[in-house]
Amino acid sequence: MVATLAVYVAATMVFLALSPSPRRWLHTAACAVLLAVALVLSPALMPFEMPRESLSYHGLRAGGLAAYGRESRSLALVDRRQGMYGEVDVARVGAKLLLKVDGKTAAGTSLADSRTAVLLGHLPMLFHPHPRRVLLLGLSGGFPLRAAVHHPEPERSPSPRPIRWWSRRRGVVRPGQRPRARRPAVRVVAADGRGFLDTSRQRFDVVIAASPSPWTAGATGLFTLEHYQTVAAHLTANGIFGQAVPLDEMKREDFRAWLHTITTAFPNVTFWQSGSDVILLASPQPFLIELEPTVARLRSSALAQDFTALGLSMRGVVDFLNAPAVRPDQVAAFLGNVDAVNTDDRPVLEQATARNLFELAKRGRERSRRRSRPAASDDKLVPDSS
Repeated sequence: MVATLAVYVAATMVFLALSPSPRRWLHTAACAVLLAVALVLSPALMPFEMPRESLSYHGLRAGGLAAYGRESRSLALVDRRQGMYGEVDVARVGAKLLLKVDGKTAAGTSLADSRTAVLLGHLPMLFHPHPRRVLLLGLSGGFPLRAAVHHPEPERSPSPRPIRWWSRRRGVVRPGQRPRARRPAVRVVAADGRGFLDTSRQRFDVVIAASPSPWTAGATGLFTLEHYQTVAAHLTANGIFGQAVPLDEMKREDFRAWLHTITTAFPNVTFWQSGSDVILLASPQPFLIELEPTVARLRSSALAQDFTALGLSMRGVVDFLNAPAVRPDQVAAFLGNVDAVNTDDRPVLEQATARNLFELAKRGRERSRRRSRPAASDDKLVPDSS
């Protein structure tokens, strides 16, 4: 960056020196003053700390620089690492911890933050009769992985590199060591999730995508038709694919475009709503859940502990499984006449959700100021602003 700046400054001086304008020296002086001011305000002379929250995301929602500053100062930084894919922070807010990637919260230890991630790990496992081979694309704070390994069936569950950093912080492994998970069946693969699947010849009973928001840099490839077709090709005959998506940045037409993209690759799709998120399951075969084997699984102390923490009893879990927001036979009616498909060369979902960050945040602030409309509730499939 410094070298690039030096080239720009040198080019500016050359152009000004060659300029026939009699006022070129005035322009040169103005450029010199601006450059000096920029140098004084730069990290080279002034202490600088990367913001703890993303200005483009949390700043929009805060609605002003002062409100954003108060929210950012409420975070106590526990640790910060700069990696190949961005800056990773662990911050404390009251009694809970937040995992932030480039200022965007990726996971949290509170029930509200982890509920969807825990359910995402459990639902595909409960619907598959014998999920032996499981693939996790992404970590989401480790909650889906924790849920998956609480089931006794899996033989192997690859997940990406962040578990190594988190495990080392908890004293599980020393730097340079391979991480040791509780269950020897868990294998860590440090690779791009989609790239790993594209080059793999293995087939899996369950594939769980713990994906960031579609607008997040580098994540759009986990929401395209080509990726879903690859997932379908790597599933066993009765395999199940699970993915969660936040509705906060989606309008109804965006959600339908995403759903239509998945139904193009999978004939059987159903989904549940968890707060402001949707948990979707897709499979090449119709979904079938047998009551007695499911109840037997739920008697496991590990599963019971997970669901009890979410406020769900055994009966509550069974009722939840049997009451999706939209059943497979209702998907076509829910989609209507939508024909949009999110593809690698036409990532309409990435563009739409990024635009919605501004539109929905603006409407939310206006609604708060007017106080004439109630806030969006968790029992709605899409935000009010749709």
